Amino acid sequence: MSMADSPRIVIAGWAGAGNTGDELLTSWAVSVVKAAGGEPVVLSVDPADTARRHGVESVRALSPAAARTILGADGLVVGPGGILQDSTSIWSLPAHCTRPLMARLRRIPIVGAALGVGPITRRGSSTLLRFALGSAKRVVVRDPVSAAILLRSKVVAQCGPDAMFAAAPDLIDENSVARDRIIVSLRKTEIAGTIKRNRSNEVAPDMAAWSDSLVGLRRHLGVPIRFVSFDPGRDHEVHRQLAEMIGECELLEVDNLSAPAEVARSIVAVTGRYHAAVLAAAYARPVVALDQGSKLPALVAQIGPGATLLDPVVTAESLCDAADESMSASSGLVGAAKRLGDDAAAHGEAIREMVEALC
Repeated sequence: MSMADSPRIVIAGWAGAGNTGDELLTSWAVSVVKAAGGEPVVLSVDPADTARRHGVESVRALSPAAARTILGADGLVVGPGGILQDSTSIWSLPAHCTRPLMARLRRIPIVGAALGVGPITRRGSSTLLRFALGSAKRVVVRDPVSAAILLRSKVVAQCGPDAMFAAAPDLIDENSVARDRIIVSLRKTEIAGTIKRNRSNEVAPDMAAWSDSLVGLRRHLGVPIRFVSFDPGRDHEVHRQLAEMIGECELLEVDNLSAPAEVARSIVAVTGRYHAAVLAAAYARPVVALDQGSKLPALVAQIGPGATLLDPVVTAESLCDAADESMSASSGLVGAAKRLGDDAAAHGEAIREMVEALC
């Protein structure tokens, strides 16, 4: 089938915003659509960056062009990413749900894939989700919390681990990567927004406690620390300040191409970033994840031994204990990575089924 004959599939996730986890998922979704015979078109905050980064046609999200693209498409992928929530702004969920609602009016096939859902707390949000996804051919979410939220909205969803568990093994040969450092990826904590996301209200970690704790962990394990920013615009300043306080650290900003190899170099990953933890576990690296929100606790439960939750109110003792717990159980991570990768294939299957039916 020529590209001109290929069904045009709109990917409606969260691309172009500078978050490496979202770019990893976008790259995965693009590759799945192409492999199934479709022509992907990605909605993006920054279409020029998305077109350059992923080699696809891209259209600005929340624009008349995006609406025309959806209404003229052959299929719609809702996702990937944790886009279905109403905590950061009153506009976030309606913006993401408008896309499947438009497709539904034109009877364009819809699937949800690699979705994270929640928190959902505002009046009317459950009804909006039901109308947006109620006609989807298949919805696959990344954890049981997301599935339970959709079920309360009368949307039945299949649960599979994050799609990167299936994609990560094809990105690098993790066995050829030297494991020689502690990878640290911290972030500010978001406070729920009203009209729009307000980054000025984000709360930084306790810098004094974290600097003391990381110095203790470095001394305990005897390897250097590298701070890895998965969202440079939000993470780098936290990492820069901590590096100045600790001394003899490395700072790195990663993208969807460089992140897998960097995380694979860890003897343990200490992270508040969801996809840093996903990549670490996918490459059978021990994980210490901050107990923030619902995403990371759900992920740690999926991984099992080799991943440990850490109270964000950190001490050197608690951080070292958590690292020891994860590292001592790391032998089970190879099997966990295989299990999670097999189960995560459901996200790609949902997209492939739709695209192949359109070819």
